[in-house]
Amino acid sequence: MKGLAAVFTGGQRPVEIVELEVPKVEPGGILIRNTGAAVCGSDLHG
Repeated sequence: MKGLAAVFTGGQRPVEIVELEVPKVEPGGILIRNTGAAVCGSDLHG
């Protein structure tokens, strides 16, 4: 199964939307779906 992810590779490059394979879950493991995230503007100034 595939899903979309916003990927930040660093520097002054923009965030990219890429299609990634959803990892398989090992027996006894869990897979957590993150439905939101944020970055504080002050964190971007190093």
